[in-house]
Amino acid sequence: MSVALIIGGSEQVKNEHGRALALCGNLRVTHFLVNDQIALWDATEAEGVTLHPPKLPGWLNTRTAAGLPPLRAVWSIHAAPGVDCVTSEWRGSSGLFAVKVAMECGFRRIVLCGVPMEPGAGHVVRHRSWPEARTFHRGWQSHRALIAPVARSCSGWTQRLLGDVTAEWLRSRD
Repeated sequence: MSVALIIGGSEQVKNEHGRALALCGNLRVTHFLVNDQIALWDATEAEGVTLHPPKLPGWLNTRTAAGLPPLRAVWSIHAAPGVDCVTSEWRGSSGLFAVKVAMECGFRRIVLCGVPMEPGAGHVVRHRSWPEARTFHRGWQSHRALIAPVARSCSGWTQRLLGDVTAEWLRSRD
């Protein structure tokens, strides 16, 4: 079984990722790097995901300059420089878009790391709150029936919405 780890932008993402990896054990893991994490996260099995394609060339240049492994593909909502795959969005933040992409890639176990969707969670780059977080809750709620069977979250509002990740859930069958 394979697991998709969505790598979002909250300041707790590294702790949550460590916990998720420990729960995954020997399961195969693919990382879906959201927005700023495209430039920052060191992972060999990784895809980029963004609702902000104009920022993509900068993130990809920073990734290359840092000597990080190339991404397998980059997903967005329309064709642009650096975008390999295009799909529609669900109006619920780049984190929800990453869940949609992972589902389209066939993943049935998706773990959100650093995607609490709470204003006070802080940002890994900007180190400030995100007051707009709550404005995206409606998108998550409207797709809950589709994603709840396959996705869990390590923290925050998304954890309350979808449930916490456990080793038992990761290894269970749909």
